[in-house]
Amino acid sequence: MLRVTMILEVIFLIKELAQEFMEAPRIIPLENHMILAYDYESETGEYFWKGILFHEVIAWRHIKESEITEYVVGSYNSISIVKDSIWKKECDAKSTSKHYLIFFDGYGTYEFLAQDVTTDMNVD
Repeated sequence: MLRVTMILEVIFLIKELAQEFMEAPRIIPLENHMILAYDYESETGEYFWKGILFHEVIAWRHIKESEITEYVVGSYNSISIVKDSIWKKECDAKSTSKHYLIFFDGYGTYEFLAQDVTTDMNVD
């Protein structure tokens, strides 16, 4: 059996830990953009929502933790770009698109084929 190893480039560390989430992350569609929203505990003990905005999304997917492969652990609580993405090739995505991957412990991976990303957005 051929074993494929993905190369991940971490581009942003998420300081809020998935173990402290009160709820599962949410996907919020906005025309051809998407927000991956997650809750976090503030210094006062209150919970608020933050988001990661993916621009010009071509495709997205969520893979449950029980179904992920070991290479995604390299993207633990961070946003990574998957180099030479097989999924991007399968989707015939634009050459300017990037395959973004986030692994939240207990929730699995959230992956997006998108043009760009904006981090640390407050989500109401």
